[in-house]
Amino acid sequence: MRKGLIFIGLLLAGSAFAQVENSDYLVLGDRDLTGTSRYVAMGGAMAALGGDPSAASDNPAGLGVYRRNELSLTFDHQIRNYQGLLSQQFSVGQASWNFSFVNDRMSGVVANSVMLSYRRLKNYRRQFDVSVRNMSASQTDVMAYNTYGLPETSLQGDAAWDNTDIGWLSKIGYETYLIDPDTTSTENEWLSACKGQVNGRLNVVESGSADEFSIGWGMNISNQWYIGAEMGLRSLIYRKTSIYREVFEDGSNYQSSAYFSASGVGFQGKVGLLYRPTASLRLAAAFHSPTVMALTIHDSGTLDAVTASAATKVSTGDYPQSYNYFSQPLRVAVGVAGQFSTKGLVSLQYDYQHDLRKGVPNTHWLKLGGEIVVNNNWFFNLGYALQMRDLKAGKWADPIYRINYRSTRLDTDFANLQAAHHLSAGASFRNRFIVVGVAYQCRLMSEYIHFHELHEQPLSLASTTHRVLLTISWRH
Repeated sequence: MRKGLIFIGLLLAGSAFAQVENSDYLVLGDRDLTGTSRYVAMGGAMAALGGDPSAASDNPAGLGVYRRNELSLTFDHQIRNYQGLLSQQFSVGQASWNFSFVNDRMSGVVANSVMLSYRRLKNYRRQFDVSVRNMSASQTDVMAYNTYGLPETSLQGDAAWDNTDIGWLSKIGYETYLIDPDTTSTENEWLSACKGQVNGRLNVVESGSADEFSIGWGMNISNQWYIGAEMGLRSLIYRKTSIYREVFEDGSNYQSSAYFSASGVGFQGKVGLLYRPTASLRLAAAFHSPTVMALTIHDSGTLDAVTASAATKVSTGDYPQSYNYFSQPLRVAVGVAGQFSTKGLVSLQYDYQHDLRKGVPNTHWLKLGGEIVVNNNWFFNLGYALQMRDLKAGKWADPIYRINYRSTRLDTDFANLQAAHHLSAGASFRNRFIVVGVAYQCRLMSEYIHFHELHEQPLSLASTTHRVLLTISWRH
């Protein structure tokens, strides 16, 4: 419906339109509990242990524990079940090569290690389909709310698509006769054109991943102090298709199809400290800087509506790409570990993730792991991790739920983590040259699904993810 000049205008003004919404910061800043088989089997509670590629990701000081070179590779297979909708993926979870330089001494600088590594931080693949009957508010109410203050003349014509003060949700709602101006108001208020009770249905398909490529260094000082640092390059690819349908009591109905993608790269730095006051006790702390990323954003959508006025279908067109600066949260990790002679060990870790963007809630991780030494070569691990956020269901007035009124986005849905429980177990064989480990993890996650910012009573969605990992390492 738009002419060539409109597309040229959108291309020139691209960065003023497409954008990352508040809720995207939680999605794109999230990470899985994955890594080597030992790390996963111990619930990720390894910041105070070291000597493992994934432990070094949490606390680079753990690289100082290494005494030998090690080449490591982990294969990761996971199956997700969202209310009967299955998805699975096989990937390389991590790959690393550590080089250790050991001095023949017991005090001073005992060893230095340098590690090159790759890690899969997040797998975004999932799909769910949920519905609600007799909703208290409609997405058309959001369209009308976001249009408040705009005269009808400002929404007319193709030029409205190019106006950075008009969101495309409002524009497409007007074009499909889903909203009408309130003729009784003198302040350009708008109302939904659809009447009666409303039933809603949402189908979401997500894909993509977040990966990290890094170089780390760790030092062992007198077998008591360990320090380390790491610099990493992160890459992110995320795609989302959201199909939302509403049916009203007066016979009106519509379906919105929205596509969103984000891809980019960024940098992060980490520093860590590990202290060993006694032979059986280790204390650790690490700081991860925010990851500053440059993202390429792309979004488009279509809305097909049937109202008392007309049957219409309007598309936003294929919106040109734009660029956004985006930051993933900073992270602080603290841990403690105790070793029981040659019988085994237990480790506890707390992670705190804080986003610098105002209104984005913090994320908390509590991790607990243990290891039993069966004999000199065989080891058995158990672990548990809990992930939670500072966000409550039904708190729709929180800015995290709101879509910017100037946004080009049509997808107003938002999945908010309630809690994720990670239960894991694993076993490994280790000798002087070879390490072979396997692990199983079961993640039980509950989320609140909001169809839009006025959806005060969100749905509770439970999902289960099964993960099997195999790690093979060569010590040389």
